Amino acid sequence: MNLKDSQDMPKNQFSSNFKQRSKEHVDGDQGTLCAKPSKVCKYVALALEILRRGKASQKELQVIGGGFVYAAMFRRPLLGSLNQVWRAIAEREHRSQFRREWLPREVMAEMLRFIALSPLAFMSF
Repeated sequence: MNLKDSQDMPKNQFSSNFKQRSKEHVDGDQGTLCAKPSKVCKYVALALEILRRGKASQKELQVIGGGFVYAAMFRRPLLGSLNQVWRAIAEREHRSQFRREWLPREVMAEMLRFIALSPLAFMSF
């Protein structure tokens, strides 16, 4: 192996695999770390569909809530804006997971608020 070949090799195996498997979006120029925009967009689209319908099952709320938590992990105080969503999930605990029920206005407002706050879900380094 000559010098040119060794320069093309990753410094260690972990660093080369991390970039491929990473679920985060790293912007070294701006110094930020956030959820992958494509994933966040999928959860936002699901939430907007539920807001349009006005109804959701417990399973749908769990999926959207999980996606919102994924985004909020990069700005932890955002987790405090999901209280009504968790309450709605817990209230549906003893009913069918797949039965769609009308969402309270508080839950809908909280989901919309989180969507509006989602651009703030990043870490600076």
